[in-house]
Amino acid sequence: MPLEGEAHKAHVDVIDHTADIGLQIRASSAGQAFSAVALGMFDIMVDRQAIRATERRTLRVGAENWEDLLLQWLQELLCMYELDRLVPASCSIREIGSNALLADLDGEELDLSRHATGPQIKAVTYHQLRAEETADGFAIRVIFDI
Repeated sequence: MPLEGEAHKAHVDVIDHTADIGLQIRASSAGQAFSAVALGMFDIMVDRQAIRATERRTLRVGAENWEDLLLQWLQELLCMYELDRLVPASCSIREIGSNALLADLDGEELDLSRHATGPQIKAVTYHQLRAEETADGFAIRVIFDI
């Protein structure tokens, strides 16, 4: 799946899971991993190649640890998609730590006449959720309910 910005430096694998779908990310930094998982989630739901960067959204998310931050981040993005139909063309993490992140997303509103869609994610799950610093950088594993 094509990734833009910092996310293109991360390695993304799709995880097949019964009635669900997941992503496993390995990146050199937390920012790259969180950017990659965001774009990977949208790649499951929408063919992002036709998405233009016509609107910018800045999101600030807080939590108590890496896993909670990951869950809050993805839930916030899913809410943005469901309420505003905004699909990012790119994602740039400006600040990140184990309990907060600040990100800019450039994209546009979903237009079904121009954008092909795939399976729609209903929820982000705690099942096998992982977000941690590793010897090689940062690793994420997340399963989505579709």
